[in-house]
Amino acid sequence: MRNINLSYVITTYNKLPYLKNVLSLLIENIKEDEEIVVTDGASTDGTAEYLKKLFDEGKIHQYVSEKDYGEAHGWNKSWLMAKGALIKIITDDDAFYYPGIQKCKEFMLTHPEIDAMGTEGLFAKVVHESAFVNSGMYSGDHPSKRSDYTTEYTKWRDTGKPFAFCDLGWMLRRSSIPVFGLCDPTYVSLDAEFSIRLTHGKANLAWYTGKTWSRILNPNSNSVLYYKKIWQDYEKLNLIYPHSNLEDDPSHKKWYNFLPKNIKVPLKKLRDKIFIKKPDSRNSYTPTDDDWKAIFKLRVDELTQVYNKEAGVFIYKKNQLNTK
Repeated sequence: MRNINLSYVITTYNKLPYLKNVLSLLIENIKEDEEIVVTDGASTDGTAEYLKKLFDEGKIHQYVSEKDYGEAHGWNKSWLMAKGALIKIITDDDAFYYPGIQKCKEFMLTHPEIDAMGTEGLFAKVVHESAFVNSGMYSGDHPSKRSDYTTEYTKWRDTGKPFAFCDLGWMLRRSSIPVFGLCDPTYVSLDAEFSIRLTHGKANLAWYTGKTWSRILNPNSNSVLYYKKIWQDYEKLNLIYPHSNLEDDPSHKKWYNFLPKNIKVPLKKLRDKIFIKKPDSRNSYTPTDDDWKAIFKLRVDELTQVYNKEAGVFIYKKNQLNTK
């Protein structure tokens, strides 16, 4: 029987063109003591057939295709299916740098006192057709924005202030699930809810300053499709954890929101008549398979360059690790 040290877990729904690129790169980088677990929410785009083919070929190790209640439910199923000592989140439409992930794996295996780890990464946008005009996306002229969760982590380490951080950097110890719990399926912004709850609770969290992921915002991203619900999640979380690093919905700061409803609604309708609203570009364009392959490669190459140029270090609470 194989000794599995790390389970890569992926949850997906109707994102086959994206998923193929993500899984292909992961399969190229998987080690002997690792497994791939995929939970599909009953996709209708051929995902189930694709996963079965990979499973039959021995390229992925566990998968399920059945209806679920969303991404959080999918993550929960994959965490409970996982057999590895550690669990690494891999999203179905983003890029990851696996040599950096291996460093985190070795660090956590060496230090069993750590319940969870987060890392830094990059934020890239691919929202609508203009992203592909004039080959701007392909040339690398638009570098991604770097995350800076290390500042928030340091505050947490020194003061205990809870903070939200991107799920793309999560690495979790499976035996510590009773400490930090599962994801809450009532939230769309599950990474915000889970990470704030984790840093508000009893979990030992370490941090890696290296960039191990690149978030690629695309027309099918949950943060694009359900952005209104995400802001509602933030409102709820800000009531529960008033001292976290979550922002308020920027629309609440607009002057007309402070007016009575019987005045505000007619004014907004008049505004829309005078200033013709442009169609929502978020849903106006879907990248082709070739577009996505080019974007994905670009972001993987950028991530590799950034990681190798900016050396990462591990930081943690002084009394957190076993000093023997």
